[in-house]
Amino acid sequence: MANTNMLDDKNMASDLLNDLADGQVFYANVINQCSNKQLRDTLINLRNASETFQFDYYQLMSQKGFATPLPSASKQEIQQIKSELQG
Repeated sequence: MANTNMLDDKNMASDLLNDLADGQVFYANVINQCSNKQLRDTLINLRNASETFQFDYYQLMSQKGFATPLPSASKQEIQQIKSELQG
């Protein structure tokens, strides 16, 4: 009898991508609270490597049809968001 609680490939891939995103939040919080320069630099390097892996993994998911990229933003939308964030 088959186990109906098994995740399919798409769900497992999505779960991993979500876990990677959660890791980015963790890195941001720890880096912001770190007072040791050497440790902070190490954490930044780890975060950067994790972000690169997450991006590459997302692209692989897209190629397999497991993720759908968001539509591209227009130049006007990008400028509006930049203006809002710059205050």
